[in-house]
Amino acid sequence: MMNTVFETLLLRLFQIMAGLIQWLRLVPHWVWTGLLAGLAWAIVFMTLWNLFAASRDTVKRAQTMHQIPCANCQFFTNDYRLKCTVHPNTALTESAIGCRDFDAALGMSAYVPGDPSEA
Repeated sequence: MMNTVFETLLLRLFQIMAGLIQWLRLVPHWVWTGLLAGLAWAIVFMTLWNLFAASRDTVKRAQTMHQIPCANCQFFTNDYRLKCTVHPNTALTESAIGCRDFDAALGMSAYVPGDPSEA
């Protein structure tokens, strides 16, 4: 009983597909050419757009990451077990941007040549 139902459904599916193929053969060649050319250009455009979007997102992410001040802070230990002695949970994350305890490491002073206060 089950085989006959399956065979009937399969036969009906093949009949539908054969009818679709017959209908598609009636479409003129120039229509297919135009549709496929449009599809090809759409794929090229989408690929270029995705490359542009990925590049834009990468630059934006890099700009955000370069705002993290931890590497130049005197409290940064450069040890993976304890990255920062003041804020170990937020060190080297986006949460560290604007850290109020940031203090430039020794050798990374804010000296500006020609500053009158240094005279």
